[in-house]
Amino acid sequence: MLRIAILLCLFLVGTSTYAQSVSYPSFGKGINIMADDSSASMKIHVRIQNLFEAGYDDFLQKTNTKFLVRRQRLKFDGHMIDKDLRYKLELGFSNRDQGNSRTRQFGSDGSNIILDAVVKYYLFEDFDIWFGQTKLPGNRERVISSADMQFVDRSLLNENLNIDRDAGIQIRYKFGTDFIVKPTFAFTTGEGRNITADNAGGFAYTFHADFLPFGEFDDYESSDHNFNENHKLVIAAAFSFNDATNRQGGQIGNFVFDTNGAGVHTDMFTYFADLHYKYNGISIMAEVARKNIDKEFTNATRKFITGDALNFQIGYLFRNYWELAARFSHVEPDNSFSDIDELSEYTFGISKYLSKHKLKIQSDFSYFENFGLVGEEDFRYRFQVELQL
Repeated sequence: MLRIAILLCLFLVGTSTYAQSVSYPSFGKGINIMADDSSASMKIHVRIQNLFEAGYDDFLQKTNTKFLVRRQRLKFDGHMIDKDLRYKLELGFSNRDQGNSRTRQFGSDGSNIILDAVVKYYLFEDFDIWFGQTKLPGNRERVISSADMQFVDRSLLNENLNIDRDAGIQIRYKFGTDFIVKPTFAFTTGEGRNITADNAGGFAYTFHADFLPFGEFDDYESSDHNFNENHKLVIAAAFSFNDATNRQGGQIGNFVFDTNGAGVHTDMFTYFADLHYKYNGISIMAEVARKNIDKEFTNATRKFITGDALNFQIGYLFRNYWELAARFSHVEPDNSFSDIDELSEYTFGISKYLSKHKLKIQSDFSYFENFGLVGEEDFRYRFQVELQL
């Protein structure tokens, strides 16, 4: 897959020189291609995340280590015909991105390469219509790009209860100047990304609203790289209804069947609330989540993923671009019919930004407290290098 990605980039850049202008403004800005008549543009980004992870299982008294390419992606974005008609295509080539790891299944056949494939039309000022596959407007930590996080990866809340990506239509609006409100509505299949079969149940309906009382800021980037001189805050809430879903987590997880092999369907409700605060290098983010279904099944071969979770993290970015951060996450299942365990995570992270998020070195150490029957306590250390061209 990596060879295909490299060849694709070389082909696009090579062929574009005959009829278009190509530029590479600076490190991290991507390769920019513009048609001679400005009728179309394309920006190409390459991302690599290389990860080392070591963990200790107290119950089994066993140490586990691994090196892996956590993410290797190609991203294309630009405009077509008109500056108001835009697109984004993002492809993932690592096994973890495609769900090919031994511990993760996304429930769809094939290589699962496509992450985002969406067309965006700016109907008029501050009113956008998106059509295609992309992230749903759910919890903030999920919508923040994996390239812009202040830890090596996302929290337990996101791992267990997020609503991830889906295919359909999104309508986005923004109004206000000093006090800004950003409502978003999504009407999607509810099946998740890269599903080719017919819709197994109903559709999914997601609503999200951001409230920014002190004006616009980089609220979808974890750290305060702009060293905001004024206090910045966003408070948000989101709700998603997935009608007659057949997957454990709605848009994510395995498909659920009964003992006779027939699909099991249930209505799933997901709720999110979060806040994000930044001031002079300080960043604070807090989230809560709730996911539940309308009924319990006794003859299903798998359980749906339901329960509550919270995540709180705080970081301080020094002027030399070293950052210290701490995070607490907790997930608590519905006791009778959830396929997750009660678990708490305490994480301390340190990052060095060599070129902000375009080139950074991150590491974190986590302590896990498991409240299950075994009651084991685990430790984990991670070291990661991220490169974006």
